[in-house]
Amino acid sequence: MDQNKEEWEALTLRLFRRVEELESLMLEVRSDLVRYRAVREEWYHWHRAWKEEYAKRATG
Repeated sequence: MDQNKEEWEALTLRLFRRVEELESLMLEVRSDLVRYRAVREEWYHWHRAWKEEYAKRATG
């Protein structure tokens, strides 16, 4: 019985650590996603300005 309790406690601790790791990874992903969206938005504005300038030059 004591062995089962020790195994259960070890597995519980292992699971708890894995959950903590997963939460940490989720926070990293969320942070990366926020940065990605900011860069994408910046690129969108730059590309739009470039297209407008290119269109002006193409039409003379």
